[in-house]
Amino acid sequence: MLNNKSSILIVEDNIIVQDSLKKLLSEFDASITCANNGAVGLDLVKKNRFDLIICDLLMPKVDGFEFCKHIKDPEYNLQVPIVVLTSLDDKDEINRVREMGVDDVVLKPYDPNVLMSIVKGKISRVSDIKNSIEKELEKNKKRLLHTLSHEFRTPLLSIQSTSELLLERGDRLDSAKVNKLLCSIEKGSKRLERLINDFMILQQLEVGIHNREVEKKSQLFNLKTVVEDTVNNFKKSLESTQNIEIKIIDCSCGVNVKIHEIYFKNIIERILDNAIKFSNEEVNIDIYLLKELNNAVIEISDRGLGFDNEKAADALKLFTQINRETGEQQGSGSGLFICSEYIKAHGGKIEIQSREGGGTTVRITIPCE
Repeated sequence: MLNNKSSILIVEDNIIVQDSLKKLLSEFDASITCANNGAVGLDLVKKNRFDLIICDLLMPKVDGFEFCKHIKDPEYNLQVPIVVLTSLDDKDEINRVREMGVDDVVLKPYDPNVLMSIVKGKISRVSDIKNSIEKELEKNKKRLLHTLSHEFRTPLLSIQSTSELLLERGDRLDSAKVNKLLCSIEKGSKRLERLINDFMILQQLEVGIHNREVEKKSQLFNLKTVVEDTVNNFKKSLESTQNIEIKIIDCSCGVNVKIHEIYFKNIIERILDNAIKFSNEEVNIDIYLLKELNNAVIEISDRGLGFDNEKAADALKLFTQINRETGEQQGSGSGLFICSEYIKAHGGKIEIQSREGGGTTVRITIPCE
């Protein structure tokens, strides 16, 4: 049985064939829409979401070739399967339409049983994809609710309780104690600010603002110079009392990269922040700058807690934190996901793996000039 949420579009100018297809599909609980030519079909596709399209080739106004070309154009990103029905028994024409990326070609007169088995298979596949997406969305929803309930609540409670203490007993506390409580409030406020900023960035990522910004505002920078500048500013901003050493090993041969400066520096800072967060009292971070063919490579290695390599892919997922059960971690679990999206916008990729001898290595690859 077809899923009752399934929607099928029939694009066919022959009314007899159209009615025949509608009758054939009527035994299934699916929404069926018809178009008499490719132009009407394209208009319907722009306004509605379909799970399957059954399309003729020879039609007036916009024929099946042109229709399929538009539907399968990557610009439209329409992940909808197309089954072509045609009376053209010409191998070149059939191969031409297959090269457009259609999912199946059925010759007229068609065998109803064969066509229905194809339709069932395509709809079943679409249904599986839908269910997979829904499960992933449900996971993200639960992660988001956990983040909202825990990550926002913790600093809020800290700020609230500390403020109440100052209001009730401030006049009886010495200046050192008051200063300590004010620092606690400031720390909680900054944590809240980071969380809010991350959620604002996630909204921008959702609508693709980062891609447009990278395209418009990227400029050419020397890799070593921009990394050194980022590391120096990062060190100045540290509030940690840990012993932190960050070493840059430059083997990049003076390579230049075209980057969005703010995004690029944000990527490096987030990875360094993670390295410190998952390290012991003494922090040693090595940053290797390399050139490989037409790519610049930044490898950031720490000697921290590390993790199982099988969990590496999970680290880049939204609202995921590796080994959270083994220790308290602050943050929404969105930092590496944001890094990944920023790097993709630069045409690059990010890889994470356990470092031999303990710790983690984050490898960033982006095109170079």
